[in-house]
Amino acid sequence: MQKKAYGIIKAITIFTIILLSIFALQIILAYGNVNELEIIAPKEAGTGNPALNENARYFRAYPGIEYKIKAAVIGGKYPYIYSLSNAPESMTIDRKSGTIIWANPQASAQNIGLTVTDANGNSVQSSWSINVTSDSFIFVDACARRGDGTISNPFNSIEDFLALDSSYVSDIVYFGMGYMICRFGEAQLHPEHQAAVLTEMEEMPISGWDIPMKMSRLTSEEINSLRQI
Repeated sequence: MQKKAYGIIKAITIFTIILLSIFALQIILAYGNVNELEIIAPKEAGTGNPALNENARYFRAYPGIEYKIKAAVIGGKYPYIYSLSNAPESMTIDRKSGTIIWANPQASAQNIGLTVTDANGNSVQSSWSINVTSDSFIFVDACARRGDGTISNPFNSIEDFLALDSSYVSDIVYFGMGYMICRFGEAQLHPEHQAAVLTEMEEMPISGWDIPMKMSRLTSEEINSLRQI
């Protein structure tokens, strides 16, 4: 008798948990994430939780080289709609994906506004500034002679800039030709990285410093961390 009563209680408990889970799921689907809508990046350095470091790649652009980032958002109800205000000339944002492109940065831009609106109509704003400078950038080209890491005389391997002292740890690294090896004077994708790189290439020509690769705007510190994996 006790075993039968225990079984009934257990069945009722499980049934109750299932009902509560279904109810919670319906609330999430109807109203979105229980967390408030929040912009993680870009935003003003040192604000929010977690706060963005002032050396983060959102805040720097090299003159004449495409600046490309993607807004990071949490909470609210997906999908989101993105928009910019006070943006510099040639800067655009994809309203659906939040990808921000500044085709030709030439002068620093201050207080660029980002607005994100979720499916419930809730909106949040952030602002950030971009310093257009040739300082704190490193360039790597697998087909170049071993240089000093500048755009006119780039390094030719990751090892070159990993050997630099800690004062370069927050520099942004551009890979002009991606991860490559050179054969007979012709740049080719290294087989080990071909699949990963091609997914980001979007059939773009392999030339210049503006290849749309995830690796193209990592800081030296981030790349060093990847190297340890």
